[in-house]
Amino acid sequence: MVRTSLLRMGVALGALASILSPATGLAKEVKVLVAARDRMWNAELSVTRELAVMVDMLEKAGFTPVVASPDGRPFDGGATKVSSDLKFDDVRVSDFAAVVMPCMSNSEGDPIPPALVEIATAAAAAGKPLAAQRSAIYILWKAGLLQGRRYAYAQKEFPGAVYGGDGVVQDGNVITSAICPNEARSTGKPDGTVPLMEAVIKALKAR
Repeated sequence: MVRTSLLRMGVALGALASILSPATGLAKEVKVLVAARDRMWNAELSVTRELAVMVDMLEKAGFTPVVASPDGRPFDGGATKVSSDLKFDDVRVSDFAAVVMPCMSNSEGDPIPPALVEIATAAAAAGKPLAAQRSAIYILWKAGLLQGRRYAYAQKEFPGAVYGGDGVVQDGNVITSAICPNEARSTGKPDGTVPLMEAVIKALKAR
């Protein structure tokens, strides 16, 4: 189970019910992979307002978030720290009900770890909800998963894909969000982290 420090944020996440086992009435563990890169413009924003919010929302919804990083080191956002449970290379997508990829990157031009492309490809092939925010959308593009799909981004970016605006867009099991906390700060547009996770949680509960 991922543990984060207390989030000092006024984000109203709402009341999200736990998933219960019909046979026993006990909480059923459903694991969700949060695969986060560690190259950040602003660690405080990236960790506190994106990664930790994603983890917190999944936990409040009754799911078990499992954070993966390139090397297994924790993410340090100053007052907020998020531990890493495993390395990218150790991920088995079959263990998870969904995959979430936060932005967490210096820029869209940063090298994409091949393991992340493999994770995205495996999740899509298995029909699992697959979510990506801002620069992480390039992982989906690299994996060939945006061809013919609607996607969200700050502008039209991916040839062969269908531009769906700069909010949160869902096309089948693929969910994209155009605006991460850093982008929200620089542009004044609404941060898409909470709406993205609401869409992921809704998709998980519908399964």
